[in-house]
Amino acid sequence: MLKRIVGITALACVATVSHAQNAAVEQVRSRTQSAGRDDTADLRTITEDRGQVVEIGGQPARALKFRTGVSAALEHHSNARLLGSGPVDDWAFLGAVEAGVNKPLGEKFSFDLSLRADVANYFQLERLSYWGPSAIALFDYRPHAAWPRLFVGGQLYRYDLFDTGARITHAGSVLAGVDHTWVLRAGKSGITTGYQFSQFWATPMSEDRASHTLFATYTHQLTATLYAQASYVWQYTEFENQPRQDSRHTIGGGLIYAPRDRFSVRLYANFVRNESSNPFTDYENFTTGLGAMFQLQF
Repeated sequence: MLKRIVGITALACVATVSHAQNAAVEQVRSRTQSAGRDDTADLRTITEDRGQVVEIGGQPARALKFRTGVSAALEHHSNARLLGSGPVDDWAFLGAVEAGVNKPLGEKFSFDLSLRADVANYFQLERLSYWGPSAIALFDYRPHAAWPRLFVGGQLYRYDLFDTGARITHAGSVLAGVDHTWVLRAGKSGITTGYQFSQFWATPMSEDRASHTLFATYTHQLTATLYAQASYVWQYTEFENQPRQDSRHTIGGGLIYAPRDRFSVRLYANFVRNESSNPFTDYENFTTGLGAMFQLQF
């Protein structure tokens, strides 16, 4: 049971980081597409982590935007158990279904709700396979289009084992942070940086924790449909009901092929070094993967 809690803890703490990385691609893409249009047009695009608010020809976009999507990935892990005692490599299939809504609240605020169901199926270590639902609600505040975004919200999740149906963990959290994307090289590159604080109350209670996350992502457009991305994430987590502190470093890179706004394919790799005061959870893991995502917005 503890083996899966270790991995899910890391997954939950950086929930908004992956959205920021995806938003970096959307930010670069929107700027390069806008650059090729008529300069006399009144066009403004503001890209957020979730959804877009677009004004064309002086007409505001619809106030409410819905989205739904599916994603799948095949990954190889050098240390699938995420433990410090003897790494065991394995392949895993990851799948997710997501639905969400984004609503601007005036000119500077917005609200976003995301509902998601995840599944992880390990090929050899089948007893570690799990699934579960999660939800994230965020209030965003951006004082100016060119200024950083501030956000505050909450998260709920629950994960169960496949083979027995036993509950691994469930938790609720509050989170707050700031992030921003700088667009460079005439819109062909972007740097996204940010900070997030999360406080989790979990079952079992040994998983109650507070985490601080810093992240940076660099995205560069190679061709009209191909993007390269590199990222670094540092996360410090202090557990409240056990003598454990973790300092987790994640270095990643990948290529993203996005022939359509709704569809993308990602080839990626990342290395994780989790330095923990508990030798059992002090580990390294190298992951390679190939994934695809399809999303509809309406």
